[in-house]
Amino acid sequence: MKREDFNQIGKDGRPHPYSDYDAQYFPEEFGEMLDYAVNYLHYDPEVFLDAFLQSKIPEYIEFGFTTYIAGKDGTDICAEIERDILHVDIRKRPLPQNSGFATSATRDFWVGYMIALYEWHSNRTFKEILEKVPVKNFYDYFWRYHQEDESRFLKELDRVFNDGEK
Repeated sequence: MKREDFNQIGKDGRPHPYSDYDAQYFPEEFGEMLDYAVNYLHYDPEVFLDAFLQSKIPEYIEFGFTTYIAGKDGTDICAEIERDILHVDIRKRPLPQNSGFATSATRDFWVGYMIALYEWHSNRTFKEILEKVPVKNFYDYFWRYHQEDESRFLKELDRVFNDGEK
């Protein structure tokens, strides 16, 4: 299956692997995942997102598997990456009972949220996005765009991809 073959047509008129409705919620889960990994588990964001890219999870999300789009929260996805890629025995430490620790006020949440939102918006893979725009750049963009409408940042990333800049 190619990404162009998806049957979910977004408000933008383009095919997507999951619906506009799910696109409202999944970026929050991805933001929660990165926030949890960085602020609760103390991973470097680049190290953690590299582990994410090594897993099968990006492919599952990119092809709209509902287990990842609507079934797992950010801490669940984080635990799976730790177990399968980072080889951490997650049973040896307590995990929070709910995900109420994450807030949209952290830079890490915003970075994760915007990476996932751009994946949906652009139909690019997580790997393509993070190869073109390194994680560090997302953190740099935070100060300029975190209080702006999301569409302005999405346009900036479109410009980066279209102009061939980093």
